[in-house]
Amino acid sequence: MRMRSKVVFVLLCCTANAAYATAASAQATVDAEENGKAEASVADIIVTGSRLVSNGNNSPTTIAVVTADELQETTPSNVADALLKMPQFAGSSSQSATTNAGGATSFSASSFLNLRSIGPVRNLVLFDGNRLAPSGVNGAVDIYTIPQMLLQRIDVVTGGVSAVYGSDAVSGVVNFVVDKKFNGIKGLAQSGVSQRGDGASQRLGLAVGTPFAQGRGHIEGSFEYFKSDGIDSNKSRRNGAARYTATPTGGTAANPIYTLTSDSRLPATYTFGGRITTAFDASGQPVTGAAAAAFNDTNFSTDGVLTKFVHGVPGGGVESGGEGGYYESSLTASLETKQGFLRADYELTDAINVHAQGSYTDVNSVGVYIQPIVGGAGGLAARISSSNAFLSPELQQQMIAAGISTFAFRKFQMNVPRVVQDTSTRSIFGNAGLDGKLGKNFNWSIDYAHNEVRRTDIIRGNGSTGRLFAALDAVAAPASYTGTDYLLNSSGQRVVCNVTLTNPGLYPGCLPLNVFGPTAENQAASAWTRGDTTNVTTQKLDTITATLKGAVFALPAGDVQVAINGEYRALSLRGVSDNQPTSLTDCTGLRFSCNPAAPVAQYRQNVFANTAGKVNVKEIGGEILIPVFANAPFAKSLDLNGAVRYTKYSTSGGVWTWKAGIDWHVDDALSFRATRSRDIRAPTVTELFGAQQVARTGYNDLRTGINDTTTVISSGNANLAPEKADTYTIGGVYKPSWLPGFSVAVDYFNIKITEAISLIDGTSATVQQQCINSNFTSTVCSLYERTSPTAYPTRVFQSYLNAANSKTHGVDVDLIYGVSFLGGDWNFRALGSYQPKFTTVLFPNDPLLNAAGVDGLPKYRVTGFASYARGPVTVATQTTWHSATKHTALPNVTFAYPDSPAKAFTDLTLTFDVPEWKKINTQFFINVKNVFDTRPGIFAAPAATPGFGPITTNGEDPIGRYFTIGVRARL
Repeated sequence: MRMRSKVVFVLLCCTANAAYATAASAQATVDAEENGKAEASVADIIVTGSRLVSNGNNSPTTIAVVTADELQETTPSNVADALLKMPQFAGSSSQSATTNAGGATSFSASSFLNLRSIGPVRNLVLFDGNRLAPSGVNGAVDIYTIPQMLLQRIDVVTGGVSAVYGSDAVSGVVNFVVDKKFNGIKGLAQSGVSQRGDGASQRLGLAVGTPFAQGRGHIEGSFEYFKSDGIDSNKSRRNGAARYTATPTGGTAANPIYTLTSDSRLPATYTFGGRITTAFDASGQPVTGAAAAAFNDTNFSTDGVLTKFVHGVPGGGVESGGEGGYYESSLTASLETKQGFLRADYELTDAINVHAQGSYTDVNSVGVYIQPIVGGAGGLAARISSSNAFLSPELQQQMIAAGISTFAFRKFQMNVPRVVQDTSTRSIFGNAGLDGKLGKNFNWSIDYAHNEVRRTDIIRGNGSTGRLFAALDAVAAPASYTGTDYLLNSSGQRVVCNVTLTNPGLYPGCLPLNVFGPTAENQAASAWTRGDTTNVTTQKLDTITATLKGAVFALPAGDVQVAINGEYRALSLRGVSDNQPTSLTDCTGLRFSCNPAAPVAQYRQNVFANTAGKVNVKEIGGEILIPVFANAPFAKSLDLNGAVRYTKYSTSGGVWTWKAGIDWHVDDALSFRATRSRDIRAPTVTELFGAQQVARTGYNDLRTGINDTTTVISSGNANLAPEKADTYTIGGVYKPSWLPGFSVAVDYFNIKITEAISLIDGTSATVQQQCINSNFTSTVCSLYERTSPTAYPTRVFQSYLNAANSKTHGVDVDLIYGVSFLGGDWNFRALGSYQPKFTTVLFPNDPLLNAAGVDGLPKYRVTGFASYARGPVTVATQTTWHSATKHTALPNVTFAYPDSPAKAFTDLTLTFDVPEWKKINTQFFINVKNVFDTRPGIFAAPAATPGFGPITTNGEDPIGRYFTIGVRARL
């Protein structure tokens, strides 16, 4: 059945446009009341942003109210992906925008909402008004863990409301509201695939709801399954195949010039056949003269055959072309979600209600991180004997004749399974509470909620340092050897690990590894050198809240309403890892590579320490709504709103937040609103107690010009304090009576954050450049550990600090128009965000950096929608557009290639409503994402890691044209 009312037009327009609504969408509640034809669930919306009863049309805070069902009209994959198309969100992540060069924990599919690119931990995510425990390593909530089938709507508050909700509501609140009165049965089934035949997806869902006990009670439940295969290689798309890097090729250290290099490869480290970097004599010194000329800088270009390494065109730490290696990772990680939800409520008496609800979600994602690696810098350097039994007799003789005893060797193993990150997130949520009436004027509620999120990160195929060193020391087995742990070399000799002969109990089952050539590895031998390492992080949140609200007395303009709220939260973190920083490789029995004086971690990637921590929070707050004028000549209504809150943290003490707002309706056509608030964000338990993490990664050191690998160390900081934010907004809505169906909303926002908690990342080129520009006096220079000022760093640190100060401001605009014409309903909408400033100072006396207009945060972001509905057929199109962006916020850095261009991406949806049959309403749909197969802009990887990580920027679609077909039914 097709609804014709204005409210449905507004909501359909919102949701078919991926629900890109600002405050103008709140007019839906008013329109519904005027025509009286909408469902109660729409007309009686109580929006997020206030604990007092208030529809969005009367809120001083900018609010988007959107329904979940129609939200997915043009983005059928899931609600999270649809929300990310709102221009208010920037810098968010999803399945198609998660990979980056930040370590293996970045290579799983997660969805973290980021309002205005201020940070995903600075917008509070609620599930039916309840806080959720963090589910990501960044301390944010993964939207994929929220059940979707019975969502009624999503409220997006784009303004600071910490005085109402407490910590984290700095940039806003996103509340996923459950349809508590769903009756009937509804289901969906859909399938999708890209034009290139990859990235297949399937989705199935079922929801059931019914009243009981003559309507005094209600019960409902749902289950949903979603699976997307992901795309294993970023080389499957043009940008990935081109392997672009931004390389410093000119200028000075303080004023570098970067160029764009394609077909980028590592010039002096890894190859796919195996590279001899340096040969050594029996005393361990590098050989010189003819021996060095003959064997240094050589490559096993084919199995067993050593040739001179073919260099490409050099430039800025990489080479274009040649035989150098490059990294490989996923274009998109796979994603599989299972979501179950159950809710029941019952009227105990006419004045008291009880409710209980719970959910279980299981999210699994697998992404290709990197290929297995032999060799490296520092303690990971691989030394191989010149008498290695897998070298041909001729090559062994040539090395011995040249005085070569060992050689340093590096290789990317390409013919064996890749190293992958397998992440599973299990979320269990439960909530129970009572609510009721107290007298004639007051309502009360008390709730308890528990949420437990267990995230398991498994690095499959993680390189075992000791096992690799043992397998690389391959010797011919003596005739007396009777074991079975051997392989044959090209001469037919049995080859074993030397440690098998000398200390067989140290590395039982050791198989010698032939690494001399692109396809030389034996699969079993390579597998023996690698293993799975696991880190399990469990975060628990227990919350008790109580609220009393109502009218205290009447004024001529209406009732003065107050709300008093108290809340207690207990949040805990526990991390358990089987790959500890203190678990070091035992060099006993290993002749080469292993240094007993400086042993390295047992496994190569993502070393985690065990960790644990707790935070308790006590809050009390109050809110007041004062109607000042009603039906006056200059004001149909004018309301004042205020809130204050005191929060005490067990880790950092107490803090006050407050908010003041005004809502002024001049008449039915014109209204204005404004807010001013002090907001806070407390450090997450991850930022406070996060485990020390040790990882090896490619690193291009701008100080020395050396491109190699180093150890990166990060951990939490228990001394962090809450950051503070000052926010003010002002805006208005105009709905002219002379143009029915049209509305425009304009809102200005201004946010200033002091003592902001930031991860100061020493691997960042921006941070490196700040150190250099300060003549090595900046605080950020302490992030680099060097043996001498001119040495390549042995360790680089990432640290959380209350150091940064940030400011941003901008304008949101929302235009809506609907008209009946040519026998059908036409709906049009245009939303835009203009954010010209987002400045940050990392430390006092450091330069002011403006990230607005830089890759990742376009200054202009616009989404447009048009639809035509006639009879059972609806055609809808949606286009997202953003302005061009430059490549850096640093004023003294030049990029000698074009800015990332402005881009537009268009989606198309066709739906067909089947005539009702036996009370079943059925709808078929087909959706084409990225109709024009628009190629995304280029993301140039750092010179240290060509081919590693994302291939697009600005949240653009990396997959290309994608088709989804499906059916929805409701009984």
